[in-house]
Amino acid sequence: MTKKEILQHFESILKEKITACESEIRDIQLSMSSETKSSAGDKHETSREMMKQSRNQMESQLAQYQLQMRQIKELEGKKSSVVQAGSWVSTEEEEFFFGLALGKVKLGNSSIFALSTQAPLAQAFLNKKAGEKVAFRGKTFTLKNVQ
Repeated sequence: MTKKEILQHFESILKEKITACESEIRDIQLSMSSETKSSAGDKHETSREMMKQSRNQMESQLAQYQLQMRQIKELEGKKSSVVQAGSWVSTEEEEFFFGLALGKVKLGNSSIFALSTQAPLAQAFLNKKAGEKVAFRGKTFTLKNVQ
């Protein structure tokens, strides 16, 4: 597995999430425009407001996914011997990718934890080199490889 393959996999996950968000937003818009005002005016207004809030939440999520897609492009060529945004880190037990908040991602037979550099665990790893140890919440990680 290469860093490029990992980023391509992340990109495909984000594309699926973007498509799902866009579809959900369209469905909400359609529901809002097709809903007719009933004699129960308060019920109608409450329903419209809930749909509006759902749409706003989906639009916010969509913007986050689009931002992460742009971040992938920025992280593609980054290389460093110390952990930073864009680093793929192997330890004896886990694999991490720092710079994108996607959580645990399955890739083939392995899993990679994709974490924002703002995550507490990522903060513990930042600026470390291969061979160094990171202690976090009672667990010690030895960095085998930093790419």
